[in-house]
Amino acid sequence: MADAHATGYGSTGTYREGEFPLLGLRPAGSMSATASDMGRFLELQLNGGEVDGEQVLEPGAIDAMHERWATHHDRLPGMAFGLIEKYHGDVRTLWHNGATLSFYSHLVLVPEYDFGLFVSFNAPAGSAAATDVVDELLDEVLPAPETTSLTPDGPPARADEIAGTYRSVQRSHTWHDRVTSALNAATIDVRFDEDGTLITEQGATTDRWIEIEPLVFERTDGSRRIAFGEEGGEVRYLFHGGSPTALARVDGLDRLSVHGVLAVGTVLGAMLALAGWPAAALYRWLRRDGDSGVSGWRTAVTGDVVRAKLLAAGSFSVLFASVLSIVVHFLATPLMVLSDPPATFQLLFVGTGLGAVGTIASTGVAGYSWTSERWDLFERIQYALVAGSLLAGCWLLWYWNLLLPPGVI
Repeated sequence: MADAHATGYGSTGTYREGEFPLLGLRPAGSMSATASDMGRFLELQLNGGEVDGEQVLEPGAIDAMHERWATHHDRLPGMAFGLIEKYHGDVRTLWHNGATLSFYSHLVLVPEYDFGLFVSFNAPAGSAAATDVVDELLDEVLPAPETTSLTPDGPPARADEIAGTYRSVQRSHTWHDRVTSALNAATIDVRFDEDGTLITEQGATTDRWIEIEPLVFERTDGSRRIAFGEEGGEVRYLFHGGSPTALARVDGLDRLSVHGVLAVGTVLGAMLALAGWPAAALYRWLRRDGDSGVSGWRTAVTGDVVRAKLLAAGSFSVLFASVLSIVVHFLATPLMVLSDPPATFQLLFVGTGLGAVGTIASTGVAGYSWTSERWDLFERIQYALVAGSLLAGCWLLWYWNLLLPPGVI
């Protein structure tokens, strides 16, 4: 069937030879349709469930689909049945979109004007192109929205509670793609200007908002609204009008910067200590005037302290190598890994599991070292640093669902 499909031109050039991108990232890529079929779908939506003179859906079904089913806030647009509300001035529109790495499609319904539009692009920049096409066409077909210019009356009473960073909750929490979904999740920084204007920054886009009622803000041009939601009396959520998802406040261990610092500290702490062990052993060996070199190395290898250090060094090496292999495998076959992880990807988690076992053993040895007379104070502190780094590394892998094979938990 690939010959009958359009070719998607991905940014990486993967599909430039005519291959149709078959994805397992449901719902993305799980259904393909022609533009003419989508036109019939629009006809169905605008004619009360009738297509080509045939009543396909029961009377009233379309009206029920177009009703608002849910909203994050009663002052914001919400969701109909599989369709998202958006207001063009005072005119209610319904839309939905879909995208893969090389396609973007957008559907718009304006029931009040019996108008429907479907656009599709086979290139990664389709999203920006579709936005331009849809906005310009709606400006031509629908009455021009009234323009307003709002000014603040001063800073909101709860400005300090509102300011912060918010990240979309629409991301993976239990699967091995938690890292990629968190990195790709929409993130908005919220702050206030001196005059009380709320400023949101998302990437290169900056918008200014004026509070029109407690926790509800309207863009200065009057075209959109956002609202903030509470949980336990605290401001925890940011809601976009017409968005089916929400953004939650990012603080504490949810901050990516905290995980970055912890990851760097874990690697540096372990590597500095591990590099110090052979250097210290070489220094002590050189200081042994008259001792047999062979005897000295044999004693070192058979000593309890050195075996403990080899255990920690081996655990760190296995963990590091496994994580590096997981990253390389993902970069080589991202769609396969994210949709249906192959056995080769699953096997890489044997290394992280072994590293975790070694970490537990190293932690026990670190505790034992403080009760043994064979360890001097410097060795105890150094080993505790390595064991702590291993524990922090395993916790990071556990948090991001990369310690055990996908689907185990």
